[in-house]
This record gives sequence, C-alpha cells and structure tokens, in this order.
Amino acid sequence: MKYIIALLLLVTCAYSQKLRNIEDTSLEIYYPDDYEGNKDEIFIFAYTQPDIKIDVLRTLPTEGIVPIQKEVNLRKLKQTDSTYYILGKNNSHDKIVLTGLLPKSYFILRSYRYVNGEYIPTMLHGTLTKATEPQESPEGIIFKNTDTDHLFITWKDAINSEGSLLLVSKDKPPIPPVDGEAYHPSLKYGTSKAVNDGATYSLFSGRKDYSEFIKIDNLEFGTYYFQVYSYNGDKEYINYNINPGPGNPREVTMKLAAPEMDDFDYLEETIELEWTEVKGAEVYELQVALDPEFITLVENYELMDVGKTTKFEMYAENAERHYYVRVRARNGRNISQWSNIMEIED
Repeated sequence: MKYIIALLLLVTCAYSQKLRNIEDTSLEIYYPDDYEGNKDEIFIFAYTQPDIKIDVLRTLPTEGIVPIQKEVNLRKLKQTDSTYYILGKNNSHDKIVLTGLLPKSYFILRSYRYVNGEYIPTMLHGTLTKATEPQESPEGIIFKNTDTDHLFITWKDAINSEGSLLLVSKDKPPIPPVDGEAYHPSLKYGTSKAVNDGATYSLFSGRKDYSEFIKIDNLEFGTYYFQVYSYNGDKEYINYNINPGPGNPREVTMKLAAPEMDDFDYLEETIELEWTEVKGAEVYELQVALDPEFITLVENYELMDVGKTTKFEMYAENAERHYYVRVRARNGRNISQWSNIMEIED
C-alpha cells in the first residue's frame, strides 16, 4: 500500500510550504496558492534516528549553494559532511519533487532562509519511509474440513515478500491493514485486537508452506470473508500490498451447529419436548419415530417445522408406546446435523 507520510511541521511564518508523498520513497514539497512568504529558501535533507540531533547550521556555507532543481534524486547527490544533503536553494519553484529516499529509514527535511548574515529555520519535517511494497499478492486460498465452529485454511505466499497477514470479517469483507501498523494475530477468531472497523480480526502473520493448513477456531454459523495481504518490513516500517490476487479473497459459510435434546415432560395429553438453542437457526425441524433407526415415523411428525422455538408439545396418541425424538436446525438451505436421540417411554 502506498504509505502516507506523517507530518511534523515547525514554521515561523503564517503561510508555509507543504509536503505530501506521491509514491514510496518520493516526497513532494509544494507552496499552496495562498502562500505569501518568500520562496528564497535553502533545503537540507538528512538521514538520522529520532534520538540523534544534527547541527546543520554549524556547517552550512554562506555562499556557493546552487539553485535547486524541480526534481531532485537523492541518490545522485553527494553527501555533505557524511551526514546530510544540501538539496539547493529555491528561487521560484512552486513545487519540488524529492525522489530516491531509502526505504526503512528515518529522515528529516529542513528549510532555512538566509537573513542578515544568519540562517533562520522556516520548516522542520521529520518522519520515516516504509519498506518497499511487495509487487505481488498471495493467491489460492483453500478451505478444508469446514465444521460448525472451525475450519482449516492455506494459501500461497507472494514471491519476494517477507510475510503474509490473514484477516477475516464476518458478514462483510475485511478492512485492509494500515501501513506502519503491525497486528498481533490469534488463530481463535475474535480474540485478537480488532482492526480499524471493530469487526475485522487478524488470524496469522508470517510465512508458511502451501501444504501447511492452519486451524481457525471459535467460529459460528455465518459467512466469513478471508483475505491475505503480503508485506515487507516490520513494526513502523511495515508496508502492505492490499490488492487482491487469484483466489484471494474468498468467503465461506459455516455450518449450523446441531441442537441437543434436553428434556421432556408428561402433561395431560401431550409430551412437552425441549432442546438447546442454535445460533443462526431460523426454524427447527422435529422428527418422531417408533424405532431408534427412524424407519417407522409417527404420522404428522415425519418432518415437522415447529418454527423458531426450543419447546414443543407433542400429542401422544398412545402413552404406552416408545417414542424416539430428534431435532435439527435450519437457516434457508443450511441444515444442521440431527441432534441426539431422546427416548420417551411410559
């Protein structure tokens, strides 16, 4: 993902030049339309660390600084004093493009105005560049052994990337990761820190073999959207490729869990049945038989849709009979396995 450079501007005038990135390792300095200050400034660039201070003023010359070009490639400049680059003196440019920044590096960009024999600072911009973005995305997501609460997943990592980040969201596509932010994944869905929208979770980060399936737990009935993102770098340097790849992203609908027959109670002319609730169930289907193999089904109870309830009163035509009862959950075309079989006898 093309990263957005954070800005730290310390200025001495009401109208200041601005900065924006245009791609990885490139930066644009521009003067807004309402800028009323003097554009006659000297620009200095230095690679550094956040805790190291560079005394640029001590070594700046008072003469001989060449005019700055509209586009400056850092890698073609000679370094001054083994510490920083003098980019040049601006005379009239409204926009200056700075290219060739090293990836994974801290830097500072300063501008000065030479007034009455001394340099007056007009801007300080300090930030860092991310790692180089991977050119390719992971591909070929495969699921296997999809059950009611877990599944196994694998994919092909992108070539020339340092790792892959697996994100998932329920009922909608995941929100892409943000450059410069590392995520702490968990293979147990919903237990890692949510990403951005509060509904996207990280499941895995790193590299793996295509033949290696990883198990994702803590799922329930519903549709889950999975996407894998390649990245380079780590911590604040991490840079993601958020583009899709062949077979990536993919979605999968988890199976409904089976209910459990819980209890029954004899009433005057009926038998009250009770079973456990299943998340995602729209209706429950009841079946009653005279044998545990459910070959001889009781009339009217061959397959009864009892609605979204976990209790039902069954009319007992012959209280001396043995009855075998089971139930299953349904949500549209999604049907759970049958519950355990409850035997009812006088």
